Amino acid sequence: MVVFDVFPVDEYVAFSPMLDRAVLPYITKEFDVVIAAVETHELAYDPSLLQSRVEYIHIPIPDFAWPSLWQLYRAAKITLSAAKEGKRVLIHCFGGKGRSATLAAGYLVYRYGFSARRAVEVVRSIRRGAIEAVGQLGVLRSFEAALVLDELTLRNLYGNEAAGEALRLGGQLAEALKNSNLGAMWIAHSLVFKIVDRFRSTLTSQNTEFVEDIVLKVFDILDVSHGIASIDLDRKDDSYNLIVVCTSFIEYCESFVYNIAKTLSKILRTSIETEILYE
Repeated sequence: MVVFDVFPVDEYVAFSPMLDRAVLPYITKEFDVVIAAVETHELAYDPSLLQSRVEYIHIPIPDFAWPSLWQLYRAAKITLSAAKEGKRVLIHCFGGKGRSATLAAGYLVYRYGFSARRAVEVVRSIRRGAIEAVGQLGVLRSFEAALVLDELTLRNLYGNEAAGEALRLGGQLAEALKNSNLGAMWIAHSLVFKIVDRFRSTLTSQNTEFVEDIVLKVFDILDVSHGIASIDLDRKDDSYNLIVVCTSFIEYCESFVYNIAKTLSKILRTSIETEILYE
């Protein structure tokens, strides 16, 4: 008998670790749709062995990363559509804790109107340690806020990579602030608008307004905390200098600044130097 861990979030949708050949007969018997949230080189099975029996959908997300807003939105729409038809959907990644759990939480937000935090709590009650990265929490925060918009607006927003990334950054910074008890939301708000300004030459004014509107909604639903005196992002030729003045514990502040710098570096596609000061 093959033992395989499947973690259902409702009657129709579950998430799991990587599949292998031994469990494929069980999967094709129990599920109608399989969503693989991994890169191709991570697959431990041949997708063609599934495709004749179930609907196979590939949404490639790098390991230890998080889906883009578009990937989260697409997975939620596919999953909800299948569930409404009475089909059972399995979402898998490699370890079954990060990427697949994030997509499952996104489905809960999309279908049931859960807050991101509530969806994460539900998923973690099903599998301890699920949804591992700050970026995964951040993209769920942004997704929750974005769902107040109409379908056409969502498609336009998610179809613009710069706008979607600026929005995700907003959610990630907000989540980092919330979890570390550092700073007030205006700090993250200020940084997000610096990023939006950076992209003004490539964004239409309408898409910029989308970003600004949703970022505001992200911060409206978060508590205010204290711990950072000031934060700024200065441009230096082709790179940036992130300057943070902290009033809180050293380990929290350094971790917070590291997460911001790493994210900014990816979004701006350039190096970010950091300077941490203490009052």
